[in-house]
Amino acid sequence: MRERKQKILNLLQEYQYLTIKELANYCCVSLNTIRADIVDLQTKEIIIKFHGGIMLPPDSVQTITSEIHIRHNNCLEQKKLIGQLVADKLPQKDVSIFFDSSTTSLEVAKCLVNHTSRITAITNFSNIAQILSKNSNHSVILCGGKWLSYENCTMGDNALDMINLYSTDYAILGCTAIDIEKGVYNGSFETITIKQYMLKNARKTWIVCDDSKFNKLDLISMFPLTDISAIFTNKFISDKWEKYCSKNSIEFIYKKE
Repeated sequence: MRERKQKILNLLQEYQYLTIKELANYCCVSLNTIRADIVDLQTKEIIIKFHGGIMLPPDSVQTITSEIHIRHNNCLEQKKLIGQLVADKLPQKDVSIFFDSSTTSLEVAKCLVNHTSRITAITNFSNIAQILSKNSNHSVILCGGKWLSYENCTMGDNALDMINLYSTDYAILGCTAIDIEKGVYNGSFETITIKQYMLKNARKTWIVCDDSKFNKLDLISMFPLTDISAIFTNKFISDKWEKYCSKNSIEFIYKKE
C-alpha cells in the first residue's frame, strides 16, 4: 500500500492530473482500492481531489512528499512522548543500539541526540543516521544494501549481513500492531527481516508504539511478546496489558498522567 501511494505521487509529478480510472490502470488495482488511497492522501492534504480525478497542490509539483514523511506526521505528538520516555530510561553510559526504519524510532533518535550516553548506533534508516550524527560523541553505522527510496532505508542481504556483524545492548523497534496473544506485527514484507535480525542480535529489545497500535493485528507476525524486554507507549492502555507484562517480565512504560 505504501509503495502504491508513492507511485500515485510519482505519476502525478509526471502527468500533473489523472483520473481515478487512469490511476487504477497504472497501479493494476480496482477503482475502490484507488479511491481508498486517494481518501488517505487527501486527508493528509497531499493531493487535491476534483470530480473524477486528482492533482498535486500547485506548490508540490517539484517536491513530492514521500511515504515516510506521510507516516511520520501520523500521531506525531504521541511519538515525541515515547521518544522522551526512551531517553529517560536509557542508562547514562556507553551503549550500542540497533534502530529500525520506523518513524517512532526516528523520534527516539531525536530525543537521544544530546543524551549524556555515548551511543553507537547501527541502523538501515538514513534519517536516523543523519539525526544522531549531529552529535560527534555518537558513532553512527549506516548499513549498506538495496536502497528503498520510499522508506529512506536499505534492505536486502547486504544489510542483513552487516547487522549480523554486531551484538548490541538494545534494539529499538517500531511496529504496526501489537496483540497480547498474537505478538508484534508489521505491515511490510521488506522491513520484517531487518527487525527480526536486530532483535536476534540485541541483548534487550524495546518496542516503541503509540496507543493506536494496541489490540490489533496486521499483515505479518514478527515475533511473540515474550521475545521483547520492554514496551514504550504514550499512555496507559489497560490493566490487562500491565498484568501481562508484569507476569512475563516485560517492562511496560507509558506517560503518566
